[in-house]
Amino acid sequence: MFKKLRNKFLVLNILVTSIVMLTAFCVVYLTTYRNTQSEIEQKLNNVTGSFTVSESESPEDSGVDLSGKSVDEKRVTSFNKVTSDYAPSFILTVDKFGNILEINSLIDISGTQYAEAASIAWEENNDSAIVIAGRTWRYKIAPLQITHIQNGEQTRFESEDQFQILFLDVTDMQKNLSNLAITFLLVGMGMLAVIFVISIIYANRAIEPISESWEKQKQFIADASHELKTPLTTIMTNCDVLEANEDETIKSQKEWLGYIRIGTDRMSKLINRLLTLAKIEGMETKTEKQSFDISAMIHEVMQSMDAAAAIKNLRIERRIEFAGDIYGYVDFLRQVFIILYENAIKYTDESGSIEITVQRMRNRVSCTVKNTGKGISAKDLPHVFDRFYRSDTVRSNDENSYGLGLSIAKSIVEQIDGKITAKSMENEWTEFTFTFEI
Repeated sequence: MFKKLRNKFLVLNILVTSIVMLTAFCVVYLTTYRNTQSEIEQKLNNVTGSFTVSESESPEDSGVDLSGKSVDEKRVTSFNKVTSDYAPSFILTVDKFGNILEINSLIDISGTQYAEAASIAWEENNDSAIVIAGRTWRYKIAPLQITHIQNGEQTRFESEDQFQILFLDVTDMQKNLSNLAITFLLVGMGMLAVIFVISIIYANRAIEPISESWEKQKQFIADASHELKTPLTTIMTNCDVLEANEDETIKSQKEWLGYIRIGTDRMSKLINRLLTLAKIEGMETKTEKQSFDISAMIHEVMQSMDAAAAIKNLRIERRIEFAGDIYGYVDFLRQVFIILYENAIKYTDESGSIEITVQRMRNRVSCTVKNTGKGISAKDLPHVFDRFYRSDTVRSNDENSYGLGLSIAKSIVEQIDGKITAKSMENEWTEFTFTFEI
């Protein structure tokens, strides 16, 4: 189930990332492509040529008949312009049949190649691109612009039977576009590979707490069922005994009724603790902070448990390193201290000792409950705050222990943005410390 969830997360992440990258690359490429085409058009428009007719000539006599010459000989220098930014270009003047009349060029190519360029351009006539001499050329066909000067007056008009084919070398521009596309492809593939690896790492991290929570929930249900099973079994067994002796008086059945009472009490305590845990973890708002004397609060709790400590002849030591009131969640803190102190009394050996230490560190207070005794093994220590966890056979066999007290304490401390930790040295001592803001 969690592998499918992780795979869905990966697919969704890669899909979204791919769409975002593809959109970004397409926008950049199309923008660059449009700018390049616009630049080409601008350069083609800058490749201008004009034929000037003097006062002694008429427009009809202005054309030069070069039809009897070879293409290499048809080179007239009445104008000789290239683009303003010196892009490689040339101009061919042709008649209405596409025959070359004039060549204006600074490009070193053969007459045959000029003739090929003119022939292809004139036949296709679509302002596209052709390949000549291993280079890519964009061309544009336009009527020849003629300026007639007579008596100091200029008259400009378009020739009806002579045309200019303007050629511009766009090889480098096309190569730049191709390189850009290849770069985008390689960068995109590389980024997707990196993102895929990162997504796997973070997907596993994201799924881990969900998986852990799911496993804890299953374990919780199993443990709760197991804990409830014992008192229910006790109640049902003794009910069967009562039914089997239905003629007996209540007084004579007092023993079995007592066992039923023990079972119901145990189940009631367990359910109450479960409800307490659920209530604490489900709280969306905290109670208000109050000013209180932590020394008085600790003394009050310890006083209420003096009898239990006296039965085991325990030595209690308090070390509160500051005086005066503090500001905090007094009800929550009292409940946490009750759990830890009760836990310490329960698992301290006869004639052992318990040490209570309270320290103030700027805006935080630390409270430690340390007791001598069997301690907790290194393998059990990480699990002491787990629900229903009891680290040894003594605790497991204790009918008054459900393994929920420390879970409740941890939930309370986390609810008030505090922290609780556990330390222990096996067969020597155990120490619980919780800190909170004031």
